[in-house]
Amino acid sequence: MTTPTQTDVAIIGGGPVGLATALSLESAGLSVTVLERAPRTVWAEPSFDGREIALTHHAVHTLQKNGAWDYIPETAICPLREARVETGKFPHPLRFDTNGRGVDALGWLVSNN
Repeated sequence: MTTPTQTDVAIIGGGPVGLATALSLESAGLSVTVLERAPRTVWAEPSFDGREIALTHHAVHTLQKNGAWDYIPETAICPLREARVETGKFPHPLRFDTNGRGVDALGWLVSNN
């Protein structure tokens, strides 16, 4: 446990949303404290768990603007060029792709590690 400090914003949880929020708020000039119950070693050397996060263009732009995108290894990023939605009730899925859209990806999958 550490000595209490004064901060503008306290964020509970050091997951992807908590850390991205902290980065954005610090970039805006606020002092931010992130409270996370997991030991720091868990975050420094995460084990592989197979989970991924889907990121939109806006989310990636925000990470780039705040300098966080540069810390994600290229090997952990996979562009989404096609997606489909199936309900099981209809024989034809709803499909999305990048063809003729002027974009390289619909979004990106990023390793959760």
